[in-house]
Amino acid sequence: MSDFDQWLIQRLRLHGTYAGVVDGAHGRATIEALKRFQHAECLPETKQADEATVEALRYDPHELQTALPS
Repeated sequence: MSDFDQWLIQRLRLHGTYAGVVDGAHGRATIEALKRFQHAECLPETKQADEATVEALRYDPHELQTALPS
């Protein structure tokens, strides 16, 4: 598994869209997680880690939630 694939799966897990087993392959679970993430973020559902998707994955959803006033 490449460093990028590891990062991608880690970020998809952080955003709550990847629940599959990490098997060392960029497989169906990763593609479906990308689609779910893109849909949730109102991005084009390309099922690929394109530039817009990677940029959106860089944000930590927990930091955004804690920054909101209660």
